[in-house]
Amino acid sequence: MSLDASGVPATAARASLSALLAPRRGRKRDREEEEEEGVREEALRLLNRHQDLRALLEEVSRAPGEARRPAPAGERVPPREDRAGTDAVPAVGSSLGRALLVSALQDHAHRLDVPVAALAARLLAEKVATVSDGGRVLLTSSQKAELSAVLRSARELASQGAFSSEVFCQELWNAQDQPLLQVVWSLHASNVLTLEQLLDSREEAEPWLGAELRALCELAANEDGGGEGDDGRMVLSGVASVLVRAGFEEPGRGGGARTCGRVLDGMLSWVLDSAGGGRDLHSAAESWVRVFDASSWSASVSANTLRRFLTHSLTHTLTYKPRLTVSDAIAMQSQWSFAETPPLLTSLYRKLGAWLKGEGLLGQVTEVLQTREVNWRLVLGLVSAAVVHRADTRTHLTDLLSRLLRSSFEEYDLENLITAFLLARQGALEGPAVFPSYAEWFKTSFGGAGGYHGSAKKPLLFLLKFLSDLVPHDPPQYLKVHLLHPPFVAGKHRPLLLEYVALAKTRLADLQVPVEDMGLYENTSPTGAPVQPECQAHLDAEKAVSLFESTGKVSAAVMEASIFRKTYFLSRFLPALLTPRVLPDQPDARMAFIESLRKTEKIPASMYSSYARSCQREAQRLREGVCAEPDDQDRLWSELQELRKLVSPEREEDFLAGLSRVSASLGALLPDRTSDPPAQVATFTDLDNQVANAILRSFCQCLLDASGKSPPNRQGQWANHFIRTLRGHAHLLPALLHRLSDLLGNQGAELSPAHVLGLAAFAVHLHASQTPLPEVLGSALQCSTHANMSFCLRFCVAAVSYGLCRRSSSEPVQDYIPSILCKKLLYLVPRLIPETRAEPGPMEAGPGDPEAEPAIWRNVTDPGTTWESSARLLWGHAHFHALKALPGYQLSFSDWLEAELKVQRSQDALTDPERQQYQQWACHQRHPPDGGGDPRRACSAILRAATDLQTGRPGSDTCLPDVLSRLQELLYDLDPCKAGHFLLDVVSDRLPATYDPLDVGGELDLERTLRAWNSIVVALPPTILVGFQTDGARLTLDLSRFVDHVNQNQRNACSPPCQLPYLLTLHFLRGVLGAAARCDWPGRAVSEGLERIHDRCPLLLVSVAEEAPPPAPPGAPPLLLAACLYHTRGITPSLRRLSQQPQQVLVFLLFFYVTDLLTGLLQPQESRRLDEARSACVEILTQLDDCSDWLLLFEPSANDQGPYRVVTMVTTDRNTRLMPLAFYSLVPLLDGGLLGRAVRTPGFLLSALRCYSALTRLYLEGGAPGQVDTREVLSRARNLLLRAVALTPSACLSRGQRVRLQRECGGLDPDVAAAAASLLAPDEEVELL
Repeated sequence: MSLDASGVPATAARASLSALLAPRRGRKRDREEEEEEGVREEALRLLNRHQDLRALLEEVSRAPGEARRPAPAGERVPPREDRAGTDAVPAVGSSLGRALLVSALQDHAHRLDVPVAALAARLLAEKVATVSDGGRVLLTSSQKAELSAVLRSARELASQGAFSSEVFCQELWNAQDQPLLQVVWSLHASNVLTLEQLLDSREEAEPWLGAELRALCELAANEDGGGEGDDGRMVLSGVASVLVRAGFEEPGRGGGARTCGRVLDGMLSWVLDSAGGGRDLHSAAESWVRVFDASSWSASVSANTLRRFLTHSLTHTLTYKPRLTVSDAIAMQSQWSFAETPPLLTSLYRKLGAWLKGEGLLGQVTEVLQTREVNWRLVLGLVSAAVVHRADTRTHLTDLLSRLLRSSFEEYDLENLITAFLLARQGALEGPAVFPSYAEWFKTSFGGAGGYHGSAKKPLLFLLKFLSDLVPHDPPQYLKVHLLHPPFVAGKHRPLLLEYVALAKTRLADLQVPVEDMGLYENTSPTGAPVQPECQAHLDAEKAVSLFESTGKVSAAVMEASIFRKTYFLSRFLPALLTPRVLPDQPDARMAFIESLRKTEKIPASMYSSYARSCQREAQRLREGVCAEPDDQDRLWSELQELRKLVSPEREEDFLAGLSRVSASLGALLPDRTSDPPAQVATFTDLDNQVANAILRSFCQCLLDASGKSPPNRQGQWANHFIRTLRGHAHLLPALLHRLSDLLGNQGAELSPAHVLGLAAFAVHLHASQTPLPEVLGSALQCSTHANMSFCLRFCVAAVSYGLCRRSSSEPVQDYIPSILCKKLLYLVPRLIPETRAEPGPMEAGPGDPEAEPAIWRNVTDPGTTWESSARLLWGHAHFHALKALPGYQLSFSDWLEAELKVQRSQDALTDPERQQYQQWACHQRHPPDGGGDPRRACSAILRAATDLQTGRPGSDTCLPDVLSRLQELLYDLDPCKAGHFLLDVVSDRLPATYDPLDVGGELDLERTLRAWNSIVVALPPTILVGFQTDGARLTLDLSRFVDHVNQNQRNACSPPCQLPYLLTLHFLRGVLGAAARCDWPGRAVSEGLERIHDRCPLLLVSVAEEAPPPAPPGAPPLLLAACLYHTRGITPSLRRLSQQPQQVLVFLLFFYVTDLLTGLLQPQESRRLDEARSACVEILTQLDDCSDWLLLFEPSANDQGPYRVVTMVTTDRNTRLMPLAFYSLVPLLDGGLLGRAVRTPGFLLSALRCYSALTRLYLEGGAPGQVDTREVLSRARNLLLRAVALTPSACLSRGQRVRLQRECGGLDPDVAAAAASLLAPDEEVELL
């Protein structure tokens, strides 16, 4: 055995320190302690002579059993003799390890003549820098483990006074220019180095922290959940709470607090700047906005601190980059509505204002507006978000506007007036459902003599001067409001108003907004679209008549228009008002209004005379039964024929002249009936249909003639002019759409190719003229049979081909092709033409190939080609590929399902194998990207569509069986352990969150939906109803979602009550058994699952008992025993033998028969069942004459139901509500002796009183079923209750029972209350006792 230089055996040096210090067994305790202490001292001396501080720190920090970390590449590995002590260092937690580390540091510090704390800080800082070196934003799991060990060492050193956090902070900066924020947060959370210390240590710390926070936000945005995303969000939330606490804890903040505040302001500024950036920047900034969720800081930040921070942040937001002037805000305000606000800002507004009520939020905004320069876009965006999201803000905003206006006119404060107008307009931008319109607010504020501007000249001048200053910046819609509803002025001050009116009209003229076509009343159309002058005049006339009918006076708007707007009044309003019609025998409101205007000389005499003569002609034509003269019809047919000769670009002027003549003939044949809006016209005369046929025929002929000369893009504008002329006849357009729908939907197979081409082009031009077509085409172009699929394909190919060829290169393709036609093609072409399913790349076509699009049209119009070949050519065209990529033109998976489920299998174009192949292609290849690649989304979509079909009118010849087969295929591809509960999510989304027993319609919808869902579910793999969860490392069943579904939904749809559908119950049990096979212990999983069912879902337990009649299993719960007895046929004769059964079983058995009793009462056809239920209930009550537990069944709202509370989880909410009715339908059937014993039962009188009160409320609220004569039941209940009171001895009532009786007497009728009160009068002997 050799010795080394120190005289220690080499083998001893190589032995581990733990082995060196291990106590030897078999020796005495005192000798072991002496030897251990001696070995410990020798080891310390040995290791102090052969120490490596870095390796020593690593060994001391290492957890027990952890392998030694290999030396990094390039680092020198000390020889074995130099590492003899290092290898023997024990794990952290060992007193020797801590002592050894401190001793080594002290020895090394002594040799270097530096403080021990400084040396330890440098060593730890270098270690931290080494751990976090990797170029990542967050640490890996191994790095976090190493950092955790270093933190333990730092805390141990600090506890022994061998560590300085100040020196460590400087050494950390020296070791690493950009420390990782996660590392700094770990140091802060471990009380090694606070974040405030780090920020105060260097000037560079502030920009460093901002950059780290932004990097973490970007990382959190890119992670969906779990892993690094959660780590990043945790660090963000923690750092934010520290900054808020440090920066806003004390009102008078020092330098460190101001630094924290600047960091927070910098991050908020970054969020505000990101609102104008791209989607990625939005997502990153959204991560910081989540930090403002005050609920996450409630444990670490005080309420006052949080209030100061959020107030400061709100002020910073409103005053950020105030570059826009008030004039800019006035001009651009319409672009700052809630709908136009980026979601990032909306989320920020909601977080900042969550702690304030509406009044406080607006008060804070007002304070900022009065004291600082603001960013008007952010201020007004916040107001929009407040009024949209918070209903209380709307009232407070109205009050604020009143205060601002009052203050502005009292002090002639222009800033308050500007603020009021901007806030009022901003609220009005969100629509009348949120805030009154600007016109309404302006009229209310200034339209009357009591307005804020009063009747004096000075406030009026102040208002008019303000409005005049707004004119150069005001948008036209506000100028129109000021002109339509001018401020009230006294007669002597009217010239002042006229000056403003002239100025506003000049401004509108400069903006090319015709003043003369402005209506008398504000357009309240929800779309806000401009109205044509003719239509506006008719709307004004109808509104004026309506106001006259309600007030008996001509409205001021009409009188003012007759004076100040004579052009509009004479040329628009009066012609609309004086439309000829057949006058009624008794003057109506319109005639009275016209007569009132005539008497005030507002209608010219010649115009009124012409109106009277026209009305007489209308009456004459009606009496003679003549709708049109033959000459008028012949003239129209002739003029339409003449149009064919004029269809060419060279004769466009002649074509326009011909259209003018056609329009005049149409006006003579079909005069506009403005009193009947077009949307309300449901029937059409023979003349309407004849004219519609002639027009459609003429258009088709013109198209054929034009197409024979040139392709659509070279035919000129004749078709546009044709459609524009038709749209000028309001009554004709609905007739044309009706006829078009009839031809396409009912006569499509009979139409020739020429008719198909013409009607397709007609539909394209109608769409281009913004005529709403989706409903017409959607109902007409059905795809349910082979015949209408073929016609729909022909029509859509023709229309899309024409639209692609007709448009110019500068026009969007959407203007000429309705999206519904594109979707029809996307559905039909792959279905009918299998080779198109391969999705080849589009053929090249562009500006260099001008003949590509006309070639499509030539192919369509060529008699020698088939529609299938035309469809193939169109399918591969580049412009069609671009079209189907547009939003709104894509066929979603839901759209495909809706169309496929409408197909009639017996008349399908595909055979069963072909349909199966096509559907598999659609589900597995074409549409999964539409569902994000997740099969669960596709399954949910199929289930929703199938439920919709089953809920409606499914029929028996649909493709539902095929689609369900596809659903089964998708479900079998799912991993049951990862499938989740999407099946239950689908039905939960379709059902109301709460159930109202009084809502009969809602109850029917619930039953219909669940019936459809159940019929579909039982055709799917049963394991889909069961989920999985992990219990430690064990996989078990998760039945909670299905149990909740049964308790919340299925329970209220059971028919009969207390019994789930047999197939659903059986399917669920199969699912439990099948899913249990995947668990670690199948038998145990089934037992645990059924045990949870017993506790949480007794309805399932009862439903199982229906299929498992007695004998019940040993030890079964009373409810299950009662259910088994109930489902045994012929049990009534054997009820007398039930005296040996436990009372709980009898009470539960009574409950089941009471449920039958209610069913018989609600369904008169079940009279036999009603008689059986009454007989069984009486027999059971005979056995329970000495027990009062049965009374608890009829008080489901009582708090002391005990074990019988479970019955409310078995029956429907409606039955629970009707239990008082059952009580008074049952108890009167008892004979005198049994009733007497029941009355003396403890608690009977109190239960009877409660049931009587509930029955009365049921009658008054209208909740009693119509099948029951509730008055008779109430009368019977009243008599029984009076009899029960008479039979109840007063002396047997306890004090508690008296108190409860007195409480119940308050809501009773006088007779019953008086009878019950007689029991409450205390007897003298009782009082003495």
